[in-house]
Amino acid sequence: MHWQPAGHGVLTANRPAGLGSAPARCALSACLLSACVLLWAPACSAASIQTWEDSEAIHLSNTDQPQLGADVLEDLHDLEAPLVSVRAPIGASVGGEQTGIGRDGPDIRRLVAHDRRTAERLAQFAPMVSAAARRHGVNGALLHAVVAIESAYNPSAHSRRGAIGLMQVMPATAARYGVRNLEDPLENLRAGCLYLRDLLDLFHQDVSLAVAAYNAGENAVIRHGNQIPPYPETARYVPQVIGIYRSLL
Repeated sequence: MHWQPAGHGVLTANRPAGLGSAPARCALSACLLSACVLLWAPACSAASIQTWEDSEAIHLSNTDQPQLGADVLEDLHDLEAPLVSVRAPIGASVGGEQTGIGRDGPDIRRLVAHDRRTAERLAQFAPMVSAAARRHGVNGALLHAVVAIESAYNPSAHSRRGAIGLMQVMPATAARYGVRNLEDPLENLRAGCLYLRDLLDLFHQDVSLAVAAYNAGENAVIRHGNQIPPYPETARYVPQVIGIYRSLL
């Protein structure tokens, strides 16, 4: 997601309907939090993440006290552990950072979601991501890594700064590639793939710099002497993406 270093992207979930008065909202909040702590047991360590469920979704937040009477904000880039990770095969060695496209692509069966809604999205959209990688000439492992960290395979994700969809593409970036409807997952993937491919070309196939530029903008990487910009979000984002990328190679 192309951004300027002032704050960080957040995802907005729909507010639950019919909560009534403030006391009722507080009582419902307490009940939902208690129930979901028992129901949801992530396979990763993310102690600061609060979770609760309404009629539409399981919600995740890194705030201590979610406010059910207002829009719920998720900051995926601030999570201690991603919502999607990779199950490593027994005895497998980790590959290098080559950006060529493998004959068969990454084994998406090894991708693991850490909550129910993300698992549903992963099953629905992971094959589409693999197909987009082949269609647009982007390494499949890298594309899955970017989508996993940017949106956790959520095609409806919107950031506060205006980034949209599976690859959290800004409208101005999409316009470079003639993409107008970022709500369409295929179009979103097309814009994101073409942008990521251009970043790899710009930074001579250096995956880490291309990933940093996808988060912070190519100009930020260039301004810092073709180094990863020292922004807190980017410092978290790059290792998360590279970690999934390498694990899928």
